[in-house]
Amino acid sequence: MILLAIDTSCDETSVAVLEDDRVLASVLATQFDLHRQYGGIMPSVSRRAHEENIHGTYLEALKRARKDEKDLDYIAVTQGPGLAIDLEVGIRYAQDLAKRLRRPLIPVNHMEGHLLSGLLRNRAGKLFSKGVGVDIGKLTTTALDRIFPALGVLVSGKHTEIVYIGGLGGYTKLAYTLDDAAGEAFDKVGRMLGFGYPGGPVISEFAKSGHLGVVELPIPMYRSKELRFSFSGLKTACLYALKKHDAEDTAGDKRQYVADFARQFEFSVVSAISEKVIRVLDALHGTKSELNNSLDFEKDVQSVRDAISTGCASGSDAVSPPRAIFAGGGVINNVRLSGALSRIAKRYKTPFFLPYPRFRSDNAAMIGLAAYLHILYDGEEYALTNAEDIEKVERIPRLSVAG
Repeated sequence: MILLAIDTSCDETSVAVLEDDRVLASVLATQFDLHRQYGGIMPSVSRRAHEENIHGTYLEALKRARKDEKDLDYIAVTQGPGLAIDLEVGIRYAQDLAKRLRRPLIPVNHMEGHLLSGLLRNRAGKLFSKGVGVDIGKLTTTALDRIFPALGVLVSGKHTEIVYIGGLGGYTKLAYTLDDAAGEAFDKVGRMLGFGYPGGPVISEFAKSGHLGVVELPIPMYRSKELRFSFSGLKTACLYALKKHDAEDTAGDKRQYVADFARQFEFSVVSAISEKVIRVLDALHGTKSELNNSLDFEKDVQSVRDAISTGCASGSDAVSPPRAIFAGGGVINNVRLSGALSRIAKRYKTPFFLPYPRFRSDNAAMIGLAAYLHILYDGEEYALTNAEDIEKVERIPRLSVAG
C-alpha cells in the first residue's frame, strides 16, 4: 500500500510517501527563519509559506520516494488540531489531489500521528527503538493486539498528556496540563533567557553543560493530589529567579549561569512528567512502587479506572496494564526526557516505542502511518472515496485525540 501524506498544521510544510509503515520519503519545508523575527509563529505568514511550498514539497517527496502519482493508493492529510488557516492549505491541496487522481482521502488526527509515531520504520524497514519485545515484526492487526493496550506520553508545544491506548482509535487522557504545555514553557523560558524563537531546543543544548542545585526552581505539581500538569507557576518562578540574579550578580560567568539555569529548568520539567508517568503506571498495575510519591495512591487508581471505563472507545480489556509505552511530540527530542521515559519503561519491563528524531516534531510521515493503521484495522471503508464526501472535509483546529 502506497500512501501520500500531508501536514500543514503549524509552521512546517511536510509531505511524506509511505509503503505501509515504511517511510520512503519525508520532505519538510521549515519556516523558522520567517517566524524568528516575530518571536513566535504568525499564522498568516505561515499560511502564505504553506501555499508557496506545498506543491514543490509534494513533487520532491515523490521524487525521493521514486514514485509516480499513479502509484499512490491513498491520500492522507492532517485535519486538526492546529492553526486553522494553515490546516486549510493542506486540506485543500489533498482534496484537489484526491479528486484529480481519483484516490481515497483519509483525514487524520495530528495528535494520533504523534501518539503512534514510534511505529514508523525507516526505508530499510527498521524501527528506531531497541530492546526486548520492541520489534514486533510485520505490522498486522495481530501484532498490534500484542502491544495494546498501551500508554502514550505526548509532549509538544501545545500538549502534555498521558494517554491510555485501549486500541486503535480508543484513547483516554489520564493526565493533562491545566495551562501551558511543556514545549510552550520551554519556548517562553527560552525567550526570558534571550534565545529568541524557538527557545526550547537552545535550552536543551545549554542544559548539557549545566549543573543542578545552582538555581532553585520548583517541580510543578509535584506530589499533587490530581494527575495533572501545570507549567505556568514554573514560568513565573523562572522569571523571578532571573530578575533576582540580574539584581544581585553582575560579575559572574553569565554563560555558565544560563547553562545552570537551563539544566535546572529542564530537570523540573522532566521530573514533573516522569512523576506522573510513574503514578499512572502504578495505578494501572494496582501496586505502588518505591518510586511513587503519590499522597493518595488509592485516589490515583480510582481516577485512572474511572477515566478508562468512561472514555475508552475500544479494547477488550480496558483496565489492563499497558503492554507497551509510546512517546511522541517535539519535546521528546530532549535527551533527558526521552532517557527518563526509557528508564521508566525498562523498570516496568515494558517495550518502549520512540520515533526517529526526525519524526518527533511535526511531520507528514506520522500522518501517513496513522492512516495506514486505520485502513489495516478498519478496512478500506475508513477512507473517503466519494467526491462529495471528500469536499466536505473541514479543518478542526481544536480536535482532541481523546476524551
